[in-house]
Amino acid sequence: FLAAFDGGLSVVSHDRAFLDRTVTRIAEINPWTATVREFAGGWSEYQARRDEARRAAYAAFEQAQQRRRELADLFARRRNEARTLGAGLGEKTGGADRRGTNALRTKVRQAERLLQRNDLPEKPFEPWELQLSLRSGERLGDVVVRLDGAVAERGPFRLGPLDLDLLPGERLAVTGRNGSGKSTLLALLLGEIPLAAGTRMLGRSTVLGSLEQTRLGGSEPLLDAVRAATGLTAVDARTLLAKFGLGAEHVLRPTGSLSPGERTRARLAELQARGVNCLVLDEPTNHLDLEAIEQLEAALAGYDGTAVVVSHDRRFLERFAPTREFAL
Repeated sequence: FLAAFDGGLSVVSHDRAFLDRTVTRIAEINPWTATVREFAGGWSEYQARRDEARRAAYAAFEQAQQRRRELADLFARRRNEARTLGAGLGEKTGGADRRGTNALRTKVRQAERLLQRNDLPEKPFEPWELQLSLRSGERLGDVVVRLDGAVAERGPFRLGPLDLDLLPGERLAVTGRNGSGKSTLLALLLGEIPLAAGTRMLGRSTVLGSLEQTRLGGSEPLLDAVRAATGLTAVDARTLLAKFGLGAEHVLRPTGSLSPGERTRARLAELQARGVNCLVLDEPTNHLDLEAIEQLEAALAGYDGTAVVVSHDRRFLERFAPTREFAL
């Protein structure tokens, strides 16, 4: 539809593949400077030009800092030379010495003026980075989770019977239409809903961790919720949450009062602390900004445990690189 639409289009989306296919220009809002900068092309072109512009801005800022350090060193040397010469001459100085002293003082003033005129450019915006390091924890056995003739019922909806062996190191993508039961299957794997029929077997050393569409909530303070889930001390929990952009202004707030993105980051912090070896991700990119999505992809790329994902983000699924697909 949009490909055939010949009118103007303004869109807000986190779907990078969609942006590549539909837009010809991207406007980036910089939260640091409250300015808008435009880039021609779709998401891929924007990403390349944005990264190039950032590298150039960082290089210019570093060059300006180095120049300012050099001028500050020059000013300090000239000033020390003038002081040393003045102290050595005392009251018995002759005309030539006085002229030399005056010339040196002139150089000091020149160096000082150069330093004053050398204003640093504004420091480039440094976006918050998701500092996520996923460890796979204890080595898994032959099977992570097994469903044998499993049936789930949620009201009138019935899923199954299903047979599924989830293997160590496997990356499973669960696909299907909306309403086909993808989230229900994940709940079965996690043991969150009872079986109407069949069996579920959990591997002896399996440590499950999930990122659901509905993340955290309630009246419990964030710090207490994370400590209860991880066993961390208050100091260690605060340090962990700070790495995920959740500082002092967040940790004592009720989890239900946090934004969806903040709750997602808190859940990711918990998963990191627990060292899970089987990740179950239900629409993990929901409520994350695009840069955080890219950082999540990078973290998953280095994860050697088992992972199961449901996602409508085509680019995320490509980067996830599933080893198997389970279609409903």
